[in-house]
Amino acid sequence: MMIKKLGATLATGAVFLQALVPLASADTLSGNGAFSNNNTSESVTNTVTSVQNNTAHISNDISSNANTGGNTSSDNTGGSSFITTGGAGSAVAIMNQANINQASMPTMQTAGMPSSLVVSGNGAQSSNTGTVTSNNNQSLFQTNDADMMNKIMTNAQTGNNSAGDNTGGNSTVTTGGAGSNIQIGNAANVNTAMMNTMGANTPSVMTGFGIGGNGFGSSNAINATNTNSDTTVQNNTANFSNTIDASTRTGGNNTSDNTGWGFFSNSGGNGNSGITTGSSFDQFLVSNMANANFANANMSNGTGTVGVSLPSIVGGNGAQSNNSLTANWNNNSSLFQGGGQGGGNDATFTNTIHPNSTTGSNNVSGSTGGSSFVTSGQTFATTQMRNEANVNEAGNGLQFTLPGGLGLNFNFNLGGLFGGV
Repeated sequence: MMIKKLGATLATGAVFLQALVPLASADTLSGNGAFSNNNTSESVTNTVTSVQNNTAHISNDISSNANTGGNTSSDNTGGSSFITTGGAGSAVAIMNQANINQASMPTMQTAGMPSSLVVSGNGAQSSNTGTVTSNNNQSLFQTNDADMMNKIMTNAQTGNNSAGDNTGGNSTVTTGGAGSNIQIGNAANVNTAMMNTMGANTPSVMTGFGIGGNGFGSSNAINATNTNSDTTVQNNTANFSNTIDASTRTGGNNTSDNTGWGFFSNSGGNGNSGITTGSSFDQFLVSNMANANFANANMSNGTGTVGVSLPSIVGGNGAQSNNSLTANWNNNSSLFQGGGQGGGNDATFTNTIHPNSTTGSNNVSGSTGGSSFVTSGQTFATTQMRNEANVNEAGNGLQFTLPGGLGLNFNFNLGGLFGGV
């Protein structure tokens, strides 16, 4: 029975040693004599630091003047006096886009690291120590700073016409429409980060550890440490200022002190004095979008992550031997979006709009003969404003797409102005 048991022990030891046969890239500490002191040390450090900084200063100062008014037909004698203006329109479109950072950080490489570490077959009372250290440090800093100032002054006018002091016939003023269409789009500051340091596809530094077959009274130790560190900092600062002063005017017309004759009227009556204005309108569309952070951070210990489920064997060593296998894996992920180390997102939008749309302030007075009339067109002002700021998204498997535009419809419809709206 003793012989069979010993044979079983030897067989087990042989299988164990076969299991510890290192691969071609393995580290071994073996075959050293009695009372010897033996050490092996492997260290690999990977450091990747990526810094992306953008600064944009954009200033637009636009003045637009469209004027078909300011006409005079006065001090005429005989026949009719009339003023008919075409339309006046001002269309301005500004689109500012700035500051996009995209980073896809590489998977940490472990070239030079052993696939396994084995301490075996060393003599009695020998001291054998194997040390493996792997440090992967990855840092990504993404910073955007955008200052955008848009100043627009427009004037579209068909009014301020005068037909006065005329003698004979009709004295009339008919104006076309006046309109302004102003569109401003500002988009800035997008950070996207793909972090791969500790992802499911990160290669293992080691495939296994083993301590076995060492002699009587020997001291055997394996110390393995792997540290992964991710730091991602995403900062955005946006200052947008939009100032719009728009004036559209079809009014302010005058027809006064006119004298009409019956000769110019089919009914034998006197001439008419009148004003008919076109419509006046202002349309504004302002869209501000700023500060979006997206981070796809592989923070979990998935299958294949360094140091996960590695086979570790300690067995078949001599009497009174001291054997120690220590493995430490540390994964540290730090993501700063919207606060903390990075300072986060800061967005300041200032929108100032002053519309002035008039069809009034017309004057018909002091005329003799016929009818006196004023017909004013419609006036309206519409403003659409869209402000979006400060979006942070983070997580495993996060899918995101970069903004392809502001979604603004920069189509101007001023055609009606020139038909006498």
